[in-house]
Amino acid sequence: MDGQESWPEIEKASKEKRRELVLQGAVIDEKISSNGVNNLKALPEEITQLSDLNTLNVSCNNIDSLPDGLCHCTKLSTINISKNDITRFPDDFYRLDLLSTVIASENSIEELSGDVHKLSALKVLDLSNNKLSDIPYELSDCSKLKEINFKGNKLKDKRLEKMVNGCQTKSILDYLRAGGRGKGKGSKQADGDGDKAEGGRNAEKTQTKKQRKQKKKKNEEEEDEVDELNRLVVKVLHVSDNPGAFTVKVANELKDVRPYLVCCVVRGMNFRSGNALKRFLVAQTKLHDDLCGKRTTATMQKRDVAATSPVPISNA
Repeated sequence: MDGQESWPEIEKASKEKRRELVLQGAVIDEKISSNGVNNLKALPEEITQLSDLNTLNVSCNNIDSLPDGLCHCTKLSTINISKNDITRFPDDFYRLDLLSTVIASENSIEELSGDVHKLSALKVLDLSNNKLSDIPYELSDCSKLKEINFKGNKLKDKRLEKMVNGCQTKSILDYLRAGGRGKGKGSKQADGDGDKAEGGRNAEKTQTKKQRKQKKKKNEEEEDEVDELNRLVVKVLHVSDNPGAFTVKVANELKDVRPYLVCCVVRGMNFRSGNALKRFLVAQTKLHDDLCGKRTTATMQKRDVAATSPVPISNA
């Protein structure tokens, strides 16, 4: 955009200390066509002096960085920097207490700092189509966050990558809060820095981690005993031994998400009497919420053998 000399409308708005400016009409269209307004390569440092600035929209430009000092725009609530070349957020960006909407899609942002939890008013965060490899678990501490978009990022945690492409915001935040599957940044920080973190949430994570280690150790010590007991109770039928074998095929794309799959056929179940089906579903839901960690560590599916194809394919 040219200087204010060629845009008297902007000069007038500045003198009158307006907070909003609407430019429309044939004259404005001609100026935009001849001068252009979408060739910005940088934002002037002076923009940080606009203490009453509420909305900043500089989308569809060639900006590669945001100026330091944005925290001085204390009333900034909405920022749209989509379709630029920005690689990172400045450190003081996370000190914008009133910032509720961040649209930063289609940039080259490589990292979202754990300081994102300091954006206490954040409700909408769009970082789709960037270069993120991790999502910090601290994002789950943004209590007002209602909508997130991380599609188009190649995340290290493939389970999380699948979730951001198909799950609701709450499910993703619950997964981050639980520490993921040990591949993402959130899980590493939760495991490595749990004793240094603050609040009851991190104390609970530390306790959970301790319980898991104790359980794993106990399972290893009793492994031989459990195997022997299972051989006494359960008759294992191999495919070659069972002429009526029921085969389940696992889709390749599922292996990264569910590396272990256990299948069994239970006969003699009758859900038609009374509220048997309802009680079964209640029990399944409770297992999903508790033992399965709200479907983050495991999930269960049921099928009617009589109504299932001879070779069912598991893909969820």
